[in-house]
Amino acid sequence: MHTGFVLVESEESRADLSSRLAARLSTATSGVFYLDGENSFRVYAAAEEAAAQGVPALEVLEKIRVARAFTCFQMVELLGNAARKASREDIAIVAGPCKTFADESVTDREVSFFHRKALDALTRINSRLTAVFQSREELGRRPWLLSQLRHATTSPVVLPEEADVDALLEGLRSRRALQWDAQRHLSVR
Repeated sequence: MHTGFVLVESEESRADLSSRLAARLSTATSGVFYLDGENSFRVYAAAEEAAAQGVPALEVLEKIRVARAFTCFQMVELLGNAARKASREDIAIVAGPCKTFADESVTDREVSFFHRKALDALTRINSRLTAVFQSREELGRRPWLLSQLRHATTSPVVLPEEADVDALLEGLRSRRALQWDAQRHLSVR
């Protein structure tokens, strides 16, 4: 059973990149869960990536299931549902999970408790790959959220500013989180 997740960290939010990755990987799997904590899924970027791969955009978009969370409570629920519903054939992409925990109206005690629950759910998602995109952007007075996310990951990938989908796939391959070949065969080591 696969446990753990790959952290894809960058200086800024990489919404286009995570959306393009979802499109690229959907061509080789039964489905992609895109759990969105920063309202970042870009349909046009995913459609452009599908076209660049020679696959009809609608075929790709039908395989991507987007669920958005605007609060930390919703994020915990989304991750828990993904842990229960994601199959070994699916891929999970989580965009900006820490951002939902930066809400100043939620107490530090609540944030700490629910962030632990979120990290636990992340490690329980039973998909063939779970990629978590988190930028180093300001998290208010809670920069420790990103530190905890880093500590929980099985493998980190730090993206340079100019990285594209091919560079990201190479980073995942080099971390042995993913094997991807030109014929769109996908496997996890």
